[in-house]
Amino acid sequence: MPKIERLEKGTRETCGVFIVFERQLLICHATGGSWQRWTLPKGMRDPGEERLQAALREVHEEAGIDLVALNAPLNYVGEAEYTDKRKTLFAWSTVLTAPPPPLVCTTYLEENGLPEIDAYAWVGYVEAEKKLQVAAKALLPALRDLIDAETHKPTNIQQPKKGPEPLSLLAAATDTFSISGRKPTQL
Repeated sequence: MPKIERLEKGTRETCGVFIVFERQLLICHATGGSWQRWTLPKGMRDPGEERLQAALREVHEEAGIDLVALNAPLNYVGEAEYTDKRKTLFAWSTVLTAPPPPLVCTTYLEENGLPEIDAYAWVGYVEAEKKLQVAAKALLPALRDLIDAETHKPTNIQQPKKGPEPLSLLAAATDTFSISGRKPTQL
């Protein structure tokens, strides 16, 4: 696990986890953002908090997935700077072997009381490249390499499965759903 070092004045750290299930990546939409504002479950590190601890907390708060309780294996993916260079994303990954619990955001925006996350989607690699914000998108090649090494399968998280899809509590790979029950009108 990376050590916490002093941050330069004006820099911030955000930590999160890429969650993969059935070769699909969970992405989240931030409430109030444009429909191009998709990212992995992540958030700001609290003072004195370890990066991995922050990432696990944020996944639990923003998606309702307790990776510690699931005993999910984690791999460090890397770090990427946001375009403004004042914020850095630190990311881990996990491949779930069973369906996650229903997705739910348990943290709310102070200004309006709405959940921080208003929609979720399970997408393949190609769709993730189109939707993810710049910092998260920059880590996709490293994520793909980790997933392929872990699953010992040929590179291709976007390859559709052949035959009928297994029944699951999750939305189809390209579906987007909101926690309000309304499907977003524009993606």
